[in-house]
Amino acid sequence: MASSRSTPQHRLSSSWSPSDGLAPPSLMRGGHKQRGRRPAASAAALHMGFIHLLCCAAALGVLYWCVSFRGGLAWNASNKDLIFNVHPVLMVAGFIVIYSEANLAYKMVGGTKSYKKLVHLVLQGAALVLGCIGVIAAFKFHNEKGIDNLYSLHSWLGMLTIVAFAVQWLVGFIVFWYPGGASYTRARMQPWHVFLGLFIYGLALTSAETGLLEKLTFLQSAKLISRFGTEAMFVNALGLSLVVIGPLVIWATLDHEVRVAQLIDK
Repeated sequence: MASSRSTPQHRLSSSWSPSDGLAPPSLMRGGHKQRGRRPAASAAALHMGFIHLLCCAAALGVLYWCVSFRGGLAWNASNKDLIFNVHPVLMVAGFIVIYSEANLAYKMVGGTKSYKKLVHLVLQGAALVLGCIGVIAAFKFHNEKGIDNLYSLHSWLGMLTIVAFAVQWLVGFIVFWYPGGASYTRARMQPWHVFLGLFIYGLALTSAETGLLEKLTFLQSAKLISRFGTEAMFVNALGLSLVVIGPLVIWATLDHEVRVAQLIDK
């Protein structure tokens, strides 16, 4: 004897009528999934493409500023300002551009999880190397020009950023790559790793902004550039581009983490 008990899906379908003007719920659910994927994928691709574009613009922008407005770059020169110019170029390239790309590696790189992890690790390592060279350039400039080190808020934020970044990279390497922690340890560390990574990324952005402000203030105080001159407006625009990059990268990173958490819950 057939059971008269109906399933929730059957009850939903049986309550539908053509006058509702919609497809049956059983069909709508599948249809929504198919139709929803394409706009979501297009929006994600547009989001990532915009981030890449802004990162390239920031890297080229700071290089153009140092070459066209500040006279170029050099590691050894009688004009010590050329030594300093190495600092902003490498710091933006490493701790803004490459750091941003590393944060998005799990979302933009195809392949296995191990391969994505390797790309993330290598990019973060490259950012650390460039950042260390950039800091050395700043110290070299100060020492050769007889300027005190570590007296400004920018320098304190910068050192905090690079030390925290180095510790984060080392701990991540040991726990998530080699020799690798137990699955329980990795699961407990993952949220903290993401949080601290984004926190340090925020420190890097803050350090970059205070660095641009500090340099611009020095140049204007010395009457080397005008407050509303072309160089001042260019550096302000460069700073605004970093303001836009930061939230976009953090949003994309957190969106990925939320999706992963939802998949795990299911």
